[in-house]
Amino acid sequence: GINAEYGGGQQRFSMASEIVRRRDSTPTEHAEAAPWLESVTVPSGGELLFLSGQVPPILSTETELEARETYGDMETQTRGVLLRVQEKLARAGFDLSLIHI
Repeated sequence: GINAEYGGGQQRFSMASEIVRRRDSTPTEHAEAAPWLESVTVPSGGELLFLSGQVPPILSTETELEARETYGDMETQTRGVLLRVQEKLARAGFDLSLIHI
């Protein structure tokens, strides 16, 4: 059967192998009610981690949400997204060296 545990932002389901689902940890007003997951680990011989798409962090709350200044230029946005990816990978027990594109 399915055995659900709640805690630490994870739901674990015990079946033939263990699937770990992690809720979004991005500090936004939408994260708690987000209908998506931050990442999922699906072990099968080795572990496979799926990480949800990430958005750049907000740099300025003084500008409109859609304004470029809110997120910075492309390089700043890219660096911000990569830092978020690195943090979420670490939270799941992984690191950037394991990324395959």
